[in-house]
Amino acid sequence: EKSYSSVDPRFGVNYQLSDDVATYISYATGYRAGGFASRPIVAPVGQFDKEKVETLEAGFKSEWFGKQLRANAAVFTSRYDDMQISVLEGGFFSIANAGQARISGAELELTARVQNVELSASAGYLDAQFRSVTDEAVAAGILEQNELPMAPEWTYNFGAQYDWSLGTAGNLFARADYAYVDDRYTFAN
Repeated sequence: EKSYSSVDPRFGVNYQLSDDVATYISYATGYRAGGFASRPIVAPVGQFDKEKVETLEAGFKSEWFGKQLRANAAVFTSRYDDMQISVLEGGFFSIANAGQARISGAELELTARVQNVELSASAGYLDAQFRSVTDEAVAAGILEQNELPMAPEWTYNFGAQYDWSLGTAGNLFARADYAYVDDRYTFAN
């Protein structure tokens, strides 16, 4: 039997540069409790420890040209200790503490609206790496040079929408979206 607890502060500062532009920076810590890595049939049932993370993020949110263009951007970095990841062992899923990892990245979002037309675009970049791995992770086939699971390097999204007013009957719209997600791995091993 094990119990886990954590006090995780978050600090942030927002600054309004103008009526249409705001900047922010924040620092936060977080944690995910440990638990039991259940693997049917195979005894004994293993345990995994809690995961800790520290995150720093900065960015801005803005509106331009009479609120017809919205532009938001952010950069961030997160450092993980005892990162919990899913591993595939002997045909079964399990959770293991992989070690230390860092995930840094940037996001950009643009939305433009002119009369009945709205266009949107977003892009995201991730640099996700193990910094060190535990002996348990190495035994499960996870090496420091392995890719972090579910962390695509690039993501993009483009959208367009047209709105028709139907008067008192409401609105009708047509929308098309395109999304791209770079190669990603489901498991680190």
